Amino acid sequence: MQRVKEWWRHDGPRAVTACAVVALFAYAFASRLALLFQSPFPLGIDGYWYPIQLRSLLRDGHLYYPTAPLVPWLMAPLAWCTDPIVGAKLGAALGTSVMVVPAYLIGKRLSGDRALGILSSALAATSAESFFLTTEFVKEGVGLSICAGFLAAQAWALEKPSVRRILLPALLFAAAALAHKTAVALALVVGLFPLLAWAHARNQGNARTLARVLLLVLGALSLLALLGRAWPQRFFASRDLDHLRDLFRSAGDASLPVLAIPGRRPLYLGHEVLVAAVIAAVLALFTISRALARRARRRAGSIRMGEQQNLNAPPALAVGLVVLALFLGIPWLDARSEQGVVFRMRLAAFLPLGPLAALLLALVLRRATPRARATLGLGAALLLLLARHACPPTDGVVLTHPSLAAAVGNLKDVLPPGTTVVTPERHIVYMVTWYTGAPARLRLPAVNPHPAEVTRLLPGAAIRQELRSVLESLEKVPLPGIVPPRDVHPTHRYGLVVMPEATFQRIIELLPPVARDSYVKWRIY
Repeated sequence: MQRVKEWWRHDGPRAVTACAVVALFAYAFASRLALLFQSPFPLGIDGYWYPIQLRSLLRDGHLYYPTAPLVPWLMAPLAWCTDPIVGAKLGAALGTSVMVVPAYLIGKRLSGDRALGILSSALAATSAESFFLTTEFVKEGVGLSICAGFLAAQAWALEKPSVRRILLPALLFAAAALAHKTAVALALVVGLFPLLAWAHARNQGNARTLARVLLLVLGALSLLALLGRAWPQRFFASRDLDHLRDLFRSAGDASLPVLAIPGRRPLYLGHEVLVAAVIAAVLALFTISRALARRARRRAGSIRMGEQQNLNAPPALAVGLVVLALFLGIPWLDARSEQGVVFRMRLAAFLPLGPLAALLLALVLRRATPRARATLGLGAALLLLLARHACPPTDGVVLTHPSLAAAVGNLKDVLPPGTTVVTPERHIVYMVTWYTGAPARLRLPAVNPHPAEVTRLLPGAAIRQELRSVLESLEKVPLPGIVPPRDVHPTHRYGLVVMPEATFQRIIELLPPVARDSYVKWRIY
């Protein structure tokens, strides 16, 4: 019995914490997998992109689309054991759920408390943004997990730098670069603050150490630039800088939506951008007020021995996370485009949310007993799990209707060999390639191909009343010399209409000028 008590006194809290983190990982994985398997089809606007990549890897040994390769490679063994759709879902659930581990490590490091670290982990496990990334942008979700792992490993390595310790964050940084552009960018920006703080503390501002850190950062940037130059479609390239020109807008939106397309309901995803920004602002104000108080007391000569340490600035890793959360909370960021960089960046707000919430609670409860902190942290984590279980996040998730899948599947018997399908809906682009094997695009290539090599595919939402009237009239009186359009949707009239390019060009000539212009320019939505 005495041995059990000794074990519990020394190793019990660590074992309980490990079990709690493992349980949170299991919960995160199971809940995400349950969401993904609500439908037998892939979920998300890019849902079919991943099975296409996995099918190509398993069948041909290379990716179908050029992209940062790490996430499809990691999914490939799961697809080999099951099939490309199931493998993609398993990989998405695993890759985004593993975020709970570095979220705990960072939260524990910033707060100094295991229970508050578990709260940080629970916020990652229940994050609406993380659920959204699991279905919509899996590469970014997995990349953010790797980025969080890099930040945790970097902080561990800087405690006692050695070759063995430095190797882990270096490998994770390389993995982030191979996973997603957002992940490597955040790893570079947030990870810079601990590096600079370590260089300053090591040599008290020695210029040589600082220069080495800056050379390391410049080397990483140069490597990323070379990768982008060699493979611009796979890694961050100069063309991606064009998106930064549209980063801000003149009118602000204090509600801080993740996505706010005009005419559609804004996407907030649990208001995690707003919550993270508010927590970061409170921490920044708290730190500034402490610094001012320290300065005043230093001038008055009233700082006692041992009090200086209590008035130190927050950890450098917290500074990077605060800067990130405050930047994402700028109301003038332009979140009106699904293809915009702001949309992707704000989906990363849950990365600083958990650790900063743990740090804020640690500051608020700094005079509380360890038992009170543990009770509050674990209780808040449990409430988060219960609330998320009662109301799982599905906001913004793109589902595949069985009728649409059947309609796209019907194209196998309609498309001529060697054709390229042009359709205005991104979701259907990948569905066409998955079900038919034919290449599909959102618009014609810059060098227009021969009309015989192009097939237009219009979903019902892209068929306006003027075009619908023309299609109805063509059913009664077909145009001579052209292949008539064909509706392949099994349940909805004109739900999915396919036609050769020559037919499409003849049909839009029959439209009124105003309606014709949108189809000529292919700006249907």
